Amino acid sequence: MESSQTDKLQLKAADQIGIVVKDADKVAQSWSSMFGIGPWTSQETSGTDAKGRPWKAKMVFASL
Repeated sequence: MESSQTDKLQLKAADQIGIVVKDADKVAQSWSSMFGIGPWTSQETSGTDAKGRPWKAKMVFASL
């Protein structure tokens, strides 16, 4: 982003942070022991993209 664009972005707080990882369960377990984050819940979802290609994902959530 150019500085003129970032000057306009004024976030007060983060409501949600998403991080893409290869093994969500492994990361959740790691973060539980390293940072004390948890409990975790998971959800699997799927669909098609704009070109009609199928995709699937597993999301793991922790509420702080």
